[in-house]
Amino acid sequence: MTRKNLFTLFLFIFISLSNYAQVSVSGSHFGLFDDLRKKDYVEIKKRTTVFVINDFDLKQFEQMLTGIWDLNTFIVISPEQFETNKDTYIDEQYSIFKFSGLIRTVTYQNGGSTEYIYLNYNYYYYTDVKTNRKGEKKGDMNEVASVFFAGDADSMWEMIRTTKYGNLEKSLYNYKLGFLKNYLQFINNKLKTGGYSFTYAEDYNKSKIKELQKATLYIPSFIKIKYSGWTGKDTDRDNPDELFKKYDYKYEFIDTDALSDKIMNAKEDFYYLMYTKVNSQKFVSVVNGKTGEIIYRDYEILTYSLKANDLSRLNKKID
Repeated sequence: MTRKNLFTLFLFIFISLSNYAQVSVSGSHFGLFDDLRKKDYVEIKKRTTVFVINDFDLKQFEQMLTGIWDLNTFIVISPEQFETNKDTYIDEQYSIFKFSGLIRTVTYQNGGSTEYIYLNYNYYYYTDVKTNRKGEKKGDMNEVASVFFAGDADSMWEMIRTTKYGNLEKSLYNYKLGFLKNYLQFINNKLKTGGYSFTYAEDYNKSKIKELQKATLYIPSFIKIKYSGWTGKDTDRDNPDELFKKYDYKYEFIDTDALSDKIMNAKEDFYYLMYTKVNSQKFVSVVNGKTGEIIYRDYEILTYSLKANDLSRLNKKID
């Protein structure tokens, strides 16, 4: 398999080009916005969702879903179970959540090249399913949602080099059970109510964002790490608090795993910052850790580092 090829990993999760500033609820997570059709909302509710998950305990994941996923019925399976019974699930009674990776290579006239990696958890269903001459079931794929992910530099370069994933929970910053819970809450609610979400969007909730005037904004510890495009390496920020020099409200750094646990056990509303770098793009959002609601999202292209100006823009919206 070459680096230009699609490489797929089966696990549970879906999305980071953005709307959660990483979540898309639309017909495509690439390119121009592709609105969902009325029949997509109707069709997805009739089907059983197959969550294909990796790196998480199946029972724990199922228990998490039981408390948040009421769009339709669901089952949780391993990648091995999916592969063994693929023809069973490529069927018009199921929809599928499955992780995938895509590497794209851009070659320049001077002979140089740049490689881009996209890691997504995609939600889709098949129509017009038929069995071909080889006995394989094929159909038209209809995407309804996707989530983008990003991780540390060494892990991402290793994925590009080998076209293999390794341990996603360790390699990807936002591939944590708590974050996945919020992503799925968001998608579940959008599809239930006929809503949509474009990956490359900027907006905010004018009433909810004012809660940050008094509430603590939790900052996952991975934001203390900065990527250098010149060296292709990660380094620790000398002074992470410099990012908040234009932010006038209360914030608190928290270990990323501890934040995931806080989301899993949330009894009250609280808010955290989510930042995702996808190649030369960045997504910044503020999420309600209890409900998964996104109250702020910002998107920029041709830049990927989190900067003080990103928090300054958030500050202005809170004001």
